Amino acid sequence: MGIDWGQSDDFTDARIFDATAYCEVALVHINKHSYEHMIDKIVELAFLWHVEKIMPERNSMGSAIEMLNAALNKLEWPIDKRTGYPSNPTIQAFWTDIRSKDRLVKLFQAGIEAGLKLLDDPIANQELRAFISKQQPTSLLWSYTHPDGGHDDTVIARLLAHLACYELKA
Repeated sequence: MGIDWGQSDDFTDARIFDATAYCEVALVHINKHSYEHMIDKIVELAFLWHVEKIMPERNSMGSAIEMLNAALNKLEWPIDKRTGYPSNPTIQAFWTDIRSKDRLVKLFQAGIEAGLKLLDDPIANQELRAFISKQQPTSLLWSYTHPDGGHDDTVIARLLAHLACYELKA
């Protein structure tokens, strides 16, 4: 699962990828709710899909990640047959910056070329089509964003979910 936390007018978006089938299987896309409500929806989805790894975007969202962890720990997760312990998902917060986004985008592109299947979600598909890259003139690094006034919440959540999926497959 990958999560992009919404702030102000942005959306909180969570995406789940199935590492075995190599496809996107579920999502939550909400805004203008409390973090408690959004976390409840995310936890509900994670429990339903037996999520093993959650990668939330970390940038300035420490308290939301702590709330997510606390909410996950309140549930009685099924016992993992391999380990004999509850199968709580691990949380690996991810800091997005110009370098890490470049890595995420390139990994996602490779995933699409390797057959990664995405849900037919009109909002996410529009955001993905509008997502742009620009090479910075001084550093020559690539930056990725959505054009002025647009959202990239679903794109970031997909990039993070794909990274979690990729790491589980490795």
